[in-house]
Amino acid sequence: MSYHEILGLDREPFSNSPDPDFFHSSPRHAECLRRLEIAVRLKRGLCVVMGEVGTGKTTVCRRLIRTLGYDPGVSVHLLLDPCFEDPRDFLAAVAVSFGIPVDGEDSGARIREAIQDFLLEEAGKCGKIVVLCVDEGQKITGPCLEILRELLNFETNTHKMLQIVVFAQNEFAGTLRTRKNLADRVNTRVTLKPLSFAETRRLIRTRLRLAAGDHWKDRDPAVFTRAALYAIHRACGGYPRKIMRLCHATLLEAVGRELLTDPEGFSR
Repeated sequence: MSYHEILGLDREPFSNSPDPDFFHSSPRHAECLRRLEIAVRLKRGLCVVMGEVGTGKTTVCRRLIRTLGYDPGVSVHLLLDPCFEDPRDFLAAVAVSFGIPVDGEDSGARIREAIQDFLLEEAGKCGKIVVLCVDEGQKITGPCLEILRELLNFETNTHKMLQIVVFAQNEFAGTLRTRKNLADRVNTRVTLKPLSFAETRRLIRTRLRLAAGDHWKDRDPAVFTRAALYAIHRACGGYPRKIMRLCHATLLEAVGRELLTDPEGFSR
């Protein structure tokens, strides 16, 4: 039996996977998601989200994909690992993310043409908003960034045919400074920062409530004392990934020592 079942929870509350169901709508994360969605729907071209490791970039990415995916007028695609030395391989990965078949013998020019035909059909003829989300954007090499810039050139008289959202670590800012022709294309730029204590507390309690399902409807499953919440925030510095890891380890330890024995009341 998993520890969350011992506690009477429906799901694990502190998984390290970027589950959009557990998206924590802190003011800064909610604002980031709102700005991205507006920019995409206005077809503004390139958006960039940056932040240190563990600030929630990937979770925002997955939430954006889910939010846009509900709209049949939006065609959203994800490139998980953009680290390619050969620009042709990068182009091929983009094409595959769009569902375009790529043969091993296809040249870069042929793949670029296939992508353009796809965009003309989807964004031009069908009127859809085509979105490419790129995670781990700091891994994109210079030649591949040039490919992204070229893809942004596919446009009608009124808007870009491809909307690109890059999620990257803070070092990507240095990359943009050295590539002004790309930096000038950035329409929306957001930097995610660590959570405050209040946001950390809300994150933990929200995840517990969501994991509890109907067991604690209209009640707060207060597993952690206020002092414990302060200690978690201080130890993790407000970084969501570290918070998830520490909370998970704490509950495992508490269950192992039988400190949390009453799943109906979370006795400590």
